[in-house]
Amino acid sequence: MMLTPQFHTLSSDDLLLRVLPYRLNALDIMVLVLNHAAAWGGERPMEVHVNGKLKFTGNTNFLINPVIEAGILHTRALLEFLGLRVTKRMRLAEVKKRRAADDAGIERLVVAGVRLKMVSVLKVLYEFPGSVTEDPAGVEDLLVGALVSANKGVAHLTDPYDPVHLVVIRQAALLTRQLVDEHVYRAAGLSPPVQIVREVA
Repeated sequence: MMLTPQFHTLSSDDLLLRVLPYRLNALDIMVLVLNHAAAWGGERPMEVHVNGKLKFTGNTNFLINPVIEAGILHTRALLEFLGLRVTKRMRLAEVKKRRAADDAGIERLVVAGVRLKMVSVLKVLYEFPGSVTEDPAGVEDLLVGALVSANKGVAHLTDPYDPVHLVVIRQAALLTRQLVDEHVYRAAGLSPPVQIVREVA
């Protein structure tokens, strides 16, 4: 029996307190895993313990692959939420002003009576402080690389394409995190969500 999905409109509180922190956490986890994966230099044996008991054995790909793929998709979702997309010519562009009725975008957020606005490409490339790269072309390359990876490498089955280096994916995730922190939370006068996953030395 097929169940018909039931939809409800996400409120500003839903987005700010639950949905966006969940997606940002996925980016934080991906960056953390990529930091370690670079040091490992290849797959390594891995054990997963739950409540102190060994539950799974395998290698680090058991963790790395799904975390990266999920992180790439969450990166795309957050960039689209801000109002950004990639064109067929591989350029960063703004999403259409009129989204689908069930698309939750930044312009849905109303905080203290003020409605937030979509983020423009010019603002991302030239006005954003504290970027992981000061070069506008570099910023565009990072975000386009992440969007293409999500579209071609994870979300759809496509013909082979030149994969984007994981360094680009990591930097794009960091930049996306900064963009959401700045244009959503700080713009609304709120503190950005804290990273909830901690690494053990």
